[in-house]
Amino acid sequence: MPRCGVIVVWMLVLIGCQRAPAAREYHVVGQILAVDRRAAKVTLHHENSKDFMPAMTMPYRVKDAELLTGRKPGELVEATLAVAGTEGEFDNDCVMGLAFGKDIKTDCSINTTYNGRTYCFGNETAKTVFLKRPEEFLTKAQVYYSSKSQ
Repeated sequence: MPRCGVIVVWMLVLIGCQRAPAAREYHVVGQILAVDRRAAKVTLHHENSKDFMPAMTMPYRVKDAELLTGRKPGELVEATLAVAGTEGEFDNDCVMGLAFGKDIKTDCSINTTYNGRTYCFGNETAKTVFLKRPEEFLTKAQVYYSSKSQ
């Protein structure tokens, strides 16, 4: 591959590692089936949540147990469901960004597990390139990440 072609590929990977949103939010409408204030959880039977999940019954953790005060089974509610990303190595930085000396935070919604550890990416292109030579990119990422703490 000509040298300019290699540069273009790496530029696409770095552009692809741009910061992803911290959490995605979805509107949920449902009925409370159970409330556990001690664990800050509520079990809802909810309708379809557009662009997220079909109707189902499941428990949800609430960010503040005080939000459950006065809530009881049978009550109809509307809520905002915040879905956070996965926790990954390197403080959720894009591993391909680190491999090229860039600090790019992600929400780790695009990730892969390699040798039992989770690594985050800004997009599928960065992940695909990483999976072709993971040891090489992990070594480069580790060297750069370690140099930041000195």
